[in-house]
Amino acid sequence: MVYIEQFIMSFIPSLCFGIILNAPRRILIPCGLIGGCAWIVTYATMQAGTNVAIATFLGTLMINFLCVYFSRRQRVPAIILSIPGIVPLVPGGPAYTAVRYAVESRYIESFEQILIVIYVSGAIAVGFMVGNMVESKFTHYLSRNRLTRTKQP
Repeated sequence: MVYIEQFIMSFIPSLCFGIILNAPRRILIPCGLIGGCAWIVTYATMQAGTNVAIATFLGTLMINFLCVYFSRRQRVPAIILSIPGIVPLVPGGPAYTAVRYAVESRYIESFEQILIVIYVSGAIAVGFMVGNMVESKFTHYLSRNRLTRTKQP
């Protein structure tokens, strides 16, 4: 039940962010699905006791793979799907807390929150890079195998 609630509460912001970015109507549901699935992977990984950066990395990989799938299926650029899908993973809460602690002159706590923001942002960036590399190698492998199969009689 908790996972359904978490999915819905991350599906809606991803869908709404797709509306704000004027994404085509036919890809609004995939935008929400990508955000919801990515958050479920991140949430389940954190519930298993993993570091938030590693959980975010795995969620970003999920975003990347789902974006490639839906972009080929819907014939749209993957970036249109990945931007709304990443909304649930962005570390807005720790960033707000860091600023609040800095205003309250609690600099050590503020620095801790800033480090969390940096770790999570880095995990998002690395997740997209690794996902793109894996997708590129996989696509190259598939296209190479198709060529060798067609050459043989």
